[in-house]
Amino acid sequence: MGGLIISISLLAFCLVLFTSFLMRYRACMADKNADVHRLEVQLQDKQTQLDSYIQRNPESLMKLLAESIEKTSREIAELRADEADNELLIQQKENQLHRVQVQMTEIADSIQVTTLDCPTCGLPLINRKFHPVDGYLAGHRIELESEYVEYQCGLALKDGVVVSPCRG
Repeated sequence: MGGLIISISLLAFCLVLFTSFLMRYRACMADKNADVHRLEVQLQDKQTQLDSYIQRNPESLMKLLAESIEKTSREIAELRADEADNELLIQQKENQLHRVQVQMTEIADSIQVTTLDCPTCGLPLINRKFHPVDGYLAGHRIELESEYVEYQCGLALKDGVVVSPCRG
């Protein structure tokens, strides 16, 4: 009879222990899912900021990309010193470098086509200014930049809206 009580007690203890671990596992997985969702939202936010930055200030982005290419090239050179140990890492860095170079080429083409020349007649840009704009949205203070662009042909844009038409 005493052995049966010990067996039942041991079984109950194992059941409580298993249930406790299962609950902790579920809580941990819920936390992980929340972290993944938070990171996905942050990534989308950063991508939106990057897209906005590219549209407003492509020259600075080109400088940042050039610095990234230089840094990655230095890292590849350092890794080549120990090539046998770092073959996979070298390949990853070379792929990263290639992606940045392709992105930089695309942005450079975009800058020449869309920013420095009038989109209608092709005459060059003569003036580009940024002005800070402060305001409130849904009770939160926001800070933005307003862009004014003027081309030789007379086309003037304020935040992408035509202020003066192209006469070229």
